[in-house]
Amino acid sequence: MPFCLPRLCTHVDARALKTAGDPFPVAEQVDYLPGSIQGQFSVSQTGVLAFNSGGGSLKSQITWFDRGGRAIGAVGPPSVMQAPAISPDGTTVVVDRLDEASGTYALWLYDLVHQTGSRFTFDPSNHMFPLWSPDGSSILFASNRTGKFGLYEKAASGAEQEKLLFEADGETLPTDWSPRFVLLSHVAVKTGIDLWSLPMAGNAKAAPVLRTRFAENHGKLSPDGRWLAYDSDESGQPEVYVQTFPGAEGKWQVSTKGGARPVWSRSGRELFYISADNNLTAVDVESGARFEHGVPRPLFDVHMPPTATYDVSRDGTRFLILKGIDPEVAAPMTVVVNSLRRE
Repeated sequence: MPFCLPRLCTHVDARALKTAGDPFPVAEQVDYLPGSIQGQFSVSQTGVLAFNSGGGSLKSQITWFDRGGRAIGAVGPPSVMQAPAISPDGTTVVVDRLDEASGTYALWLYDLVHQTGSRFTFDPSNHMFPLWSPDGSSILFASNRTGKFGLYEKAASGAEQEKLLFEADGETLPTDWSPRFVLLSHVAVKTGIDLWSLPMAGNAKAAPVLRTRFAENHGKLSPDGRWLAYDSDESGQPEVYVQTFPGAEGKWQVSTKGGARPVWSRSGRELFYISADNNLTAVDVESGARFEHGVPRPLFDVHMPPTATYDVSRDGTRFLILKGIDPEVAAPMTVVVNSLRRE
């Protein structure tokens, strides 16, 4: 998602960056992720602006890769997508796919056994970042149908209407669904990106798990629910950390030279993440009475859209990745100095 200063916001309809309040343009032809608030730009505290120009660079193909980085199969057609997720039984993939007619995202299901696809959501609003329930009976996703990004649940059979589970001020996106908790990424004005948990039993309410001045994102619980993996920029760059859950009695940094978007293997014996140099990386872990981890091992280079997530097969031998499709002309990066100064 974009880094926004209080005085700056995106105006994606015109592909322009404008200041908030009394708007004036500071850049034109800014690349952005259609159907969402995610512009491809960053602004420093001193007003230096860097952004990608153009568009069309975020189209990708859902692709299976083996551990050596060899592409071994494709799922569905190329499109603009963000978050593929494999069902617990390994037979179906759900993904948020851009509807070019409406300019918003809809969820699609792909049957891996019969090689068929079908649309799963039909409301004209955005439906993004889907997750399967632990038993595979439901799908959780974010939607902005009320003007806010709330969390909705729908039966995987499609037989029932969506049910609102959680909604709050600010942007809320689901990152994981365990038997006891849903983990949320919540964007607040004062603290930025925080991690919350929503209990799935009883009347307990959602509560912050990590809420600091740093950006904590992509929270994932280990299969036994005892360990929380996430990325944070507290060191000055994103790194992957693991801490105890639900309490924070211990904490370990797993990545060494930058990392983000952690995913546990189904066995809980490996943790995967995307390194700062875009390598899918594996780390051996022991998560019994105490947490221990090995040295990160790069597996292969990935070429994914900047906000995309990925998933791992049940046996840990294959990876479902949104393989980016290179545009015919590379989108240039532009740097603007004194971007917040009005002429």
